[in-house]
Amino acid sequence: MRVFISSVTAGLKDERSGLAALLSVSREYVPSRFEDFQAQDRSSRDACLAGVREADVYVLLLGPHYGTPFPDSGLAPTEEEFQLARQLDKPILVFVKNTDEADEPRQATFKRQVEDYVDGRFRGAFSSIVTLNTAVYGALEALPRTPQRLEWTPVSSPVTASWLTAIGQALPVPPYVPVLQVALLPINPRPMLASEIDGLPTLLARRGRATGFFGDLDGLSASSSRTAAWAAVPQGTRSAGWNARREHAFRGLCRFDTSESLAFSSIPTDTLGALVDKTDLTRRCSELLRAADLTELDDAAPIALAALLGPLDLVQEGDPIHVGNRTSGRGSMRTGQHAHMTPRFSITAGALRAQTGDAATEIAAELLRTIREN
Repeated sequence: MRVFISSVTAGLKDERSGLAALLSVSREYVPSRFEDFQAQDRSSRDACLAGVREADVYVLLLGPHYGTPFPDSGLAPTEEEFQLARQLDKPILVFVKNTDEADEPRQATFKRQVEDYVDGRFRGAFSSIVTLNTAVYGALEALPRTPQRLEWTPVSSPVTASWLTAIGQALPVPPYVPVLQVALLPINPRPMLASEIDGLPTLLARRGRATGFFGDLDGLSASSSRTAAWAAVPQGTRSAGWNARREHAFRGLCRFDTSESLAFSSIPTDTLGALVDKTDLTRRCSELLRAADLTELDDAAPIALAALLGPLDLVQEGDPIHVGNRTSGRGSMRTGQHAHMTPRFSITAGALRAQTGDAATEIAAELLRTIREN
């Protein structure tokens, strides 16, 4: 069970460390907090929100301090994390520190909002590291356990994925930028009506912003064709020099008239291209699986998974932390080739929701296999 620990550090630094230490020695729990994150090709804000999305349980620690609000949202990081956990319907456990220090005005307002939401169900109090650890561990143990084995079932008939090339110039893929695409293909699709497709661009844009896949200030291109609808961040590149790390903005969500859901994102490069490894690809695939739209499918609905990464002349296997710091590397002439996971197996929508990380691990393994074969 992955437990995200959310709080300000002011007045709660020791409690955060003590709780993480307790959970890290347990076989059942894995703590997740900002201090433990490794270097990632995104902002600290995006990394923390991604941690909330990937968590099984959200633990909120509240003291008298609110934190520094972001200029765009007007919310402190802790409140943004709480709002996302609530949107994603995560189990939320709240613990308030007993202290003589008066609450800051914004914190008092935030506390009232939190306590109203949980309605006293998960609200606890603590005065020390020991009392916090005892309260959190007891609350975690009381949560229902519904483990679900991730079972892969061979598809009985061929399933074909549609990729970004099927949309054509209406949503152009930027040249010289490697793109990772993950497709969810319902086995028993319900063909979509033209009127449904027309309304999808707005829905996809809203979903992307609500889940944090799109930033609040991202300018989106949202439109549709006869067979597909999409919302995407057009290509843009942040770079400090000719061989520096280039962060490419291109990412988005698509739905096809076959009910296929497609999520995609570009991968950072330098002059020598991109580097990917198992950990990096698993994280990226997990993010795309969570962003893809499954809202209309019940838990028993079977879904085939497919993925595409390329072009491969821009991708090598290696630690992505070195992108932007290299002075030499291997070149390749694999123009037009892509690493791929073909839709040979299916899992249920419920299993995918519950075990996104396991599904992402399998996709990453398939992609790395084809990278090596090519």
